[in-house]
Amino acid sequence: MTTLPRLIKAPVILDVIAIAFIASAESLLSGVAVDRLHTGTRTDFDRELAAQGFGNMVCGLLGAVPMTGVIVRTSVNVEAGAKTRFSGMLHGL
Repeated sequence: MTTLPRLIKAPVILDVIAIAFIASAESLLSGVAVDRLHTGTRTDFDRELAAQGFGNMVCGLLGAVPMTGVIVRTSVNVEAGAKTRFSGMLHGL
């Protein structure tokens, strides 16, 4: 039996939508908070959500947990004087 028919059932779809909504809201709230922490360039929310959506599709294909933007990692990088997004990627590793 294939798993595809189970993936298109209503409870699974509702769970996927709920997780996507919560992760998106958390990332957007983190972006707003970070914009208040520093004086550099502001968050491009459209780009943030597009990158998160693409990343979560890859996570789903690889069987990994969904990703979100989190304020703890970002605020540590801002306080440490990070200037580029590479610091966030390195911190995530």
